Amino acid sequence: MTRETLHGATALVTGADTRLGAAIAANLLQAGVRLATHVNDPAALAAHPPAEVSFAAQATDEQAVTTGLRQVHEAFGALNILVTCHAQPVTGGLLEQPHDAFWAHLDQQLSGSYLFAREAAPLLKSADWGRVVLLSSGWAVGAPGLAAVASAAAGVQVLCKTLSRELGPHGTTVNALAHAFTDSEWLTCDAQALALDEARLREQIGQHVPAGHLGQPEQIAHTVRLLCQPVIGAAVAQTLQCNGGYFRHRT
Repeated sequence: MTRETLHGATALVTGADTRLGAAIAANLLQAGVRLATHVNDPAALAAHPPAEVSFAAQATDEQAVTTGLRQVHEAFGALNILVTCHAQPVTGGLLEQPHDAFWAHLDQQLSGSYLFAREAAPLLKSADWGRVVLLSSGWAVGAPGLAAVASAAAGVQVLCKTLSRELGPHGTTVNALAHAFTDSEWLTCDAQALALDEARLREQIGQHVPAGHLGQPEQIAHTVRLLCQPVIGAAVAQTLQCNGGYFRHRT
């Protein structure tokens, strides 16, 4: 492949059984990548975009993640792109959220991102160039009822900075994408932060988001694809905010 396009590059998208993950996988397929996908739920293996390699694993299951990356290795030999999109949102007030639920989300989002990156690192280093995009949440700034989401999101963004230093010398850039006010499973976090239900948030979205509408998974997918471009080599260790402008005065 030429470094001006993604055609022929190898990519792994985690969480292809989420709305955002499915959109990202489909977008990269349109760009001509050789695709591997991960799903959280084994029952979803047949329902996501077609891929050369597909595997199911809990993101916190070290052995299962290792086994899945071994399949990617056997199919591709090297990996150019890793996009982590496997986490699911969780909400709960400080006094209502059980300790186990708090840590379960941190493990899925933060530990899972770490495990996938760690197991993918040798494959990324084997390639001529690489791109890692870690999906995070715009609510790393914190909000009532989002202690777990905020803690995990902030952790992913700091992990991004560290991975950049470890993988950068091997030709792989690492960036994070913090999304909010997107029409996906994560809309529950936006509603929680604004003390609204999702239906009311949809009705009032123009009062909160300068863009005047919810972002779509396909728009997030296009942004991920931009960060994966071989020619975007100077963007390193950045967290790109995709929230329709809501956080323009807060971060």
